[in-house]
Amino acid sequence: MRHGSKNCAPILQLFFARCKFEEGTEKRHKNTVFLAKEAIASYNNAVLGLSLRFTHFFRQKMKRSEKKDLMKNYQKHAKDTGSSLVQIAILSERIAHLTEHLKTHKKDDHSRRGLFKMVGKRRKLLNYIKPKDPEGYKSVVESLQLRVG
Repeated sequence: MRHGSKNCAPILQLFFARCKFEEGTEKRHKNTVFLAKEAIASYNNAVLGLSLRFTHFFRQKMKRSEKKDLMKNYQKHAKDTGSSLVQIAILSERIAHLTEHLKTHKKDDHSRRGLFKMVGKRRKLLNYIKPKDPEGYKSVVESLQLRVG
């Protein structure tokens, strides 16, 4: 990694600017190389730690098998994967997962907003399905144990 290259991480650019590191000189070779490796390691750990944390929560989707089971229980015909009943069931599962997350992370307002949006979307789907398919509406509300007001 060269000192002036654009591929350097921003933290390394700051580090090399402070040390006035030149690749050809051996003045502070041991300390500079050690500190550079330490800076690279801390930067990588920070980036990896953040990306692992964010991908773990935000990209943690429902498993395909769980989703397929929900679809089988609520689909109208064999190839039905997106009807209102199926969407309501999938949203309910996601809402339950996010509710558990918010019990431990009470100050996570961004996730709370997502939860409110999902609840609103489920409410709209329920309002849509109520006059169109009353039996389906009743079965979904009973099986998912939803409070209807």
